[in-house]
Amino acid sequence: RVAYDGIEIAMKIGSDGLSAVKKVLGVLKGMLDYEKNLGRTSMRKLLMRGGDLQVLQFDNSEIGKVKRLAKKYGILYSMMPNINKNQTEIIFHSEAVPRINVMLQKMKLGQISTFDDYVKKSDADGKNKLLDFFHKQKEGNELAKDMQARIKDILNKVEKVSELSTGLIEDYVVKLE
Repeated sequence: RVAYDGIEIAMKIGSDGLSAVKKVLGVLKGMLDYEKNLGRTSMRKLLMRGGDLQVLQFDNSEIGKVKRLAKKYGILYSMMPNINKNQTEIIFHSEAVPRINVMLQKMKLGQISTFDDYVKKSDADGKNKLLDFFHKQKEGNELAKDMQARIKDILNKVEKVSELSTGLIEDYVVKLE
């Protein structure tokens, strides 16, 4: 009887610990899969949503105000490399143009242009910065995919260990009876 109670307690503690680990890993996986819909994001996520992209150009001194207003108005954007002197650029979906226009009225400075115009205005050095920027974005995406794969692998292993330990404890309890 004492052995049976001890095994039962061990089984409860073990299953609670494994379920806690599964919950923590589930939260981490959810954080990686979370689709952001306002504020700063990566270029990859903007492109995955589809649609036309526009560029907002403004003075470097206005960056804090732009970030605050973009979050307030629910604008999903990505920072672009500075290829024009004294200008900062963010890229956003064309569906957010009306909200960007409200931002521009509050800021008093800035202009919206297409992505093609943004690239055409830059010199050779600016185009090289853009290529480097997109290359770094690609590397970051590969790291995120690797992290997601690792978490999925850990979740699978925890599930297998949980099933195995439950099976072993049940077999032991059957033998004791």
